Amino acid sequence: MSDLFRIAQNFTQSPQNLRLRFGKVDSVQDDYTITVTVAGSTETIANVKYAASLAPCPGKVVLFLTDGIDLFAFDHIAADDLTLAPRVFRNSDQTITNTTDTPITWQGANSDAWSTWVSGSATYVTAPITGRYMATAYVTFAGDADGFRRAWIRKNGGATLGEIKTLSAASGSPTNLTVGTPAFDMTKGDYIELVVRHNAGNDLAVTRDGNNTPALSL
Repeated sequence: MSDLFRIAQNFTQSPQNLRLRFGKVDSVQDDYTITVTVAGSTETIANVKYAASLAPCPGKVVLFLTDGIDLFAFDHIAADDLTLAPRVFRNSDQTITNTTDTPITWQGANSDAWSTWVSGSATYVTAPITGRYMATAYVTFAGDADGFRRAWIRKNGGATLGEIKTLSAASGSPTNLTVGTPAFDMTKGDYIELVVRHNAGNDLAVTRDGNNTPALSL
């Protein structure tokens, strides 16, 4: 019998065996458990399993329960500041040198309660916990009729996770690129970047296109 099935069975058959409490998440471990401080006390409990596809964010409140054998935590609300869903962005142009692999340097982040982006490592979005991830990105090259445009998401400065490459529009219109990845694994501290390249024959900017701005989401 799985642990989660036993908890569910207790809900329907032996609810008196369950104890429900609030707690604050202190940390998230690589073995898919969390450490929590019980609300209204200084009691700290380690190795609490979280019964969700997304880990609870450190510093946030969760509901957790025990049936006397195991503890399970449940996020009591879903919101940007409770889940891992960062989006980093640029709000100004970045010049890309001809035929040069260039990571996009990000200027800000939103929905980043886990602090996956910091200005000191401005091209990185870093995994705060070990787990399985997906990523998407968007970038616009300024108009130029010559050459190709390429964008790819890479991990730890090496492995390519997803890529798109296209010729520039013959009219010289801006070239919009969207790139995504299949699911991939990251260990806490691994990072991803959005890298671009072109061969227009001269320097070319990645730029804002109306309301769309270069962005990378994890």
